[in-house]
Order: sequence, then structure tokens, then C-alpha cells
Amino acid sequence: MNNEKLQIDLAPGQDHAEIVLREVGNENPYKLPAKEPLNLQVDGVITCIYAFLEKRWGTEQIDKEHTHILVNREKLVVTLVTNENDERTTQTIIGSIQLSRQFAGFHINDGQLWKPVQLGDFFRLNRSFFETKEKNMELVNLLKSFSAKVQTTIKKEYSDNGSVTDNYEKAVDSNLPPSFTINIPIFKGAEPEKLSIETIAHVEGNMALLTLISADAECIIEESRDKIINTELDKIRKLCPEIPIMEVQ
Repeated sequence: MNNEKLQIDLAPGQDHAEIVLREVGNENPYKLPAKEPLNLQVDGVITCIYAFLEKRWGTEQIDKEHTHILVNREKLVVTLVTNENDERTTQTIIGSIQLSRQFAGFHINDGQLWKPVQLGDFFRLNRSFFETKEKNMELVNLLKSFSAKVQTTIKKEYSDNGSVTDNYEKAVDSNLPPSFTINIPIFKGAEPEKLSIETIAHVEGNMALLTLISADAECIIEESRDKIINTELDKIRKLCPEIPIMEVQ
């Protein structure tokens, strides 16, 4: 501790005072420690990347020479990565085209196996997506009393070289209609689409399971996917022509 002179002024009528000196070293004990910046990662809808760049592009937060965009059309995802060579300041914004909760619940084209009774209960609870209450209840009743006839054919084919090939064919004929129609939004926030749905029966032993498929839904997803993604990429190119946009698998 350095010796220094102190001058103390006492209040009128006060003849003494107590002074307490505490030495705490050179560091300020009340100063907050320096910390690394937090990385930013956002998972949002497809429009969130443009919304982010619209406000941040041209600021010190983004290094223009170290920013890129990855496009994965199969997964319906576009990813913006800024400050790519600095882990401390990297920002990742993910925009995706998301299927609606209602459409995902039907498990169309995803291979989900349903027991007929289970599917009937599901249809009953989601009656609002069918064309009429009557058509919904008709399908529910058919599923509750599901029956299927399985015809199996086995043929042997003999080739001139002596090889033998067994052909095994199985045909399932059920009491369900070939297809039915529902009105349901495919993407979050989108208008309902009229879809034709087919039921495919899979027989294993004495148990029959059903899957739902729709060529209509697959076409709409394929066409809408490219249209929605390309619209956003065109907006980004006009706003930020410096950013490389790369298609990935």
C-alpha cells in the first residue's frame, strides 16, 4: 500500500472519526468477467431467412465474404450461415416448408401401418376433413367391419438353360372403396386441398394392415416445394447478390 496523505473534514461539533481502508488488489471485484458472444440459431418458416437479411444485411453483424446459403429441396429446407469461419459469431438461420399438423396426422405416403379399427376411430375423430358426415360414417363402419379376401398364386417357370423361377403373387380384395376424398391443408398456413386417398391392404398371416397413399398429395408437394423455395431465393438474390446459393442433397 502506498503512503498517501488524507485530509478529513469533520462536521461541526464532531471531534473524531473512524476510517477503514480495505485493499482489494488491482482488479475490480465487482467487474463482470468478459464472455464470448452467443451463437445465434433460429429454426423457422421458409420466409424467416429473407426477414433476417432484410434487417441485418449491410451491418457489422454479417461478414459478407463469409456467408452462404444451402438449399435441400428433398428435406424442404433452406439454411443461411453467416460468419462461417468464426465459431464465436456464426449465425445459422433455418427456413423450412413445414407440413401441416392435420396432414401429418393422416400419415399419407409415409408408410404408416394402421389396424382397420384404429383407422376407423381416427377417421371418426377427423370427420371435418371429409366431404360429408355421411361419407365419413360409411367409411368408418366399413373399417369397423373390415374384411379381406386374399388370393395367392404360385407359378413355376422353366427356362431352356434349366433354371427354375418361382413366381409368387398375392391379390387382396377388401370391402373398402378404391378411394375416398378429403379436404385438408398440406402445408402450414395453406388453404385446404381436395385429395383423393387410396387404402392399400397388407396381409400378414391372419392380420390385415392398411396404408394411405395419395398421388394428388405427392404432386402438390413436388410442385409447391420448388415454387415456394424459388420465390424466396429470388427475393434473397435481389437483396443480397453477394451470397453464394448452393444446392445440396
